[in-house]
Formats: sequence, C-alpha cells, structure tokens
Amino acid sequence: MEKRLALRIMKHSREKNYSSFGETFRNFREGLGMSVKELSDLSKIQIRHLENLEREKFIELPPLVYTRGFLYKCSGIFTNGDILSNAKNKKKLKESGNCDLSREECFIALLRLYSAGKRVYESANFGAGNSRDFPNSGEKNSNNSIYAINSKHRGFLPSALITPKGILYFATSFFLVVVAGYLAVRFIPFVFIPQVIVEKPVSENVIVNSSSITFEGRAKWTSSLTLDNSEVYIGEKGEFKADINLEEGVNIAIFRARNIFGKGVEVARRIVYIKS
Repeated sequence: MEKRLALRIMKHSREKNYSSFGETFRNFREGLGMSVKELSDLSKIQIRHLENLEREKFIELPPLVYTRGFLYKCSGIFTNGDILSNAKNKKKLKESGNCDLSREECFIALLRLYSAGKRVYESANFGAGNSRDFPNSGEKNSNNSIYAINSKHRGFLPSALITPKGILYFATSFFLVVVAGYLAVRFIPFVFIPQVIVEKPVSENVIVNSSSITFEGRAKWTSSLTLDNSEVYIGEKGEFKADINLEEGVNIAIFRARNIFGKGVEVARRIVYIKS
C-alpha cells in the first residue's frame, strides 16, 4: 500500500514538474485559478501564513503542529471539488489533475516536501547539527490519525506551548487558580449559616451547685461569637471555651454567632444554680 502510494505521488509530481515545496503548493493553488486571498477566505488561514508557505519562509511560520493543520486543510481544498465555490474553479480542478489525488495523498506529498525543504533551510542557516528532526509524514499513530506525530518527537509538553507566551499563559492561569482556591477556603464558608456546638455541658438544662460554669464547644462558619454579650475567642480549628458567673436560681446563657455577611444563630442553655 505504502509503495503504491509513493509511486502515485512521484508520478503526479513528475507530470507537474514540481521541484520544491513552495512551487508545488503554489501550482496546486494556481491550478484552480485561485488567488491567495481566495484560498485564505476558503481555508480561514491568514494570508501571511499562505504567502510564507509559498515563499518557503520557514522561520516565519508557526510550529509544525499548526503548519500540518494548514497543509491538511489546503489539501482538502486542492483535491475536493465539492467545497469549491464556483463552477470555474471546479472545472480548473478537473483540468489540473489534482482530483487524481486523495486529500491524504496530497497532504502527505506536501508535508514530505515541506519537511525536506525545512531541513535544507535549517542546515544552511543553522548548521546540520542544529536542524530539527521531522516525523515521517507518512506514519500514523495507534489511532490511525494523519495528524499524528511520532512519539519520539514529542516531549513532555507540545512544542507550541514551550514559548514565552505559552509559559506566561500557564503561569498566569496557575496563579489565578491558586488565588481562587485561597479565596474559596477563606471566604466561602462564611456564606453559610454559622453553627455553634456546645459539647460541655451537653444538656440544654443543667443543675449546678457552684456559682460559675464553663462552656466548651466548636463553632463553624463563624466570624464572631458572644456569650451573654461578651466576646468569646475562637481557635484556629473553631474550638472555644468560656466561663460565666451564675446567680442563685434560674440562669439563661445565650451564645450568638455571626458571619461576615451578618447571618447569625443563637444557642441557649438553661442553668439552675442551687446554693448548697
């Protein structure tokens, strides 16, 4: 299958006398009688990228992952008469012979020429040791996707993200997530109605024979807590401890809890002091 495909692409290239990537790409476009602007309107690819492809200005093109997408989209236009906008272009397509190739065959041919041209460019400008390796344009991954890049050419992150702009975007996003998490931990609990849990004494009605009593418990979602209008200190884990003096007979102790939005709750305890 691969051998037949290679022979078909080579035959098509010899018939059209395509000598370089830029010339091949331009001949595909001109074979349809289409201007760069018309191709840009149809493919939604910026004119400057299409011009850089035809002029082989590799240094001004985006990373390979985007360029592959450009070539794949244009291959569909070069070989599919159904998406052309007028009868003139459809007739040009038939006369050009581009319709003899499938979209995938056209894409592979263009990508191979692009890869070879860029290797030559980088070797000439940066030296052979610094030229980038390109994946075999005919290879597919386990998902059989024409967009797949061989796994040995992929690092921990896509090359499109390893740029100053990509790093800045990642750092900004990470910072915003951290700030949002901090604000959620600090303030969201206060939106809920406060809770006061008196753990000692547990009963709501208590009889004692001493002139004072100690309350212990926990407060949740509370910014302030008072006991009989006296401020009660709340620990880091919400724990509190408070004492009050009693008068002989029946005493009512009232806890009042509030959050920062003014929502509150009251908890009462009835203490009977019997002097011995």
